[in-house]
Amino acid sequence: MKKILFRQTIALALTMIMVITMIPFTALADAPNAPGVTPKLESILVDNFTSGAILKLYDIVSNTVCATATNVTESTYTFTNVVPKKTAYYVTQTVSGVESVNSSFVYAYERSTVLK
Repeated sequence: MKKILFRQTIALALTMIMVITMIPFTALADAPNAPGVTPKLESILVDNFTSGAILKLYDIVSNTVCATATNVTESTYTFTNVVPKKTAYYVTQTVSGVESVNSSFVYAYERSTVLK
């Protein structure tokens, strides 16, 4: 009985090792750095990201994606038509299926109203 239990335990351990070694290494990849963000007039400028990255603009209140830019190869990218003073935003970049940590929080600038 002890020999059977020992063999079953060894077989289970070997099976677990085989399954673990089949996990894709991309799941263990390091996350890319957070991109840089700069507030602009009703827009947000993004820089310091990896060429070909997917950029996502998030609303910090609802933590939802407001806009996405795919396969960005320019050195900078601008999310336009961003509602100023509505909420703060942050940006992430996704490279090889791995999403970065959040950028710093930023608000888009509002157009000034000039009274005459």
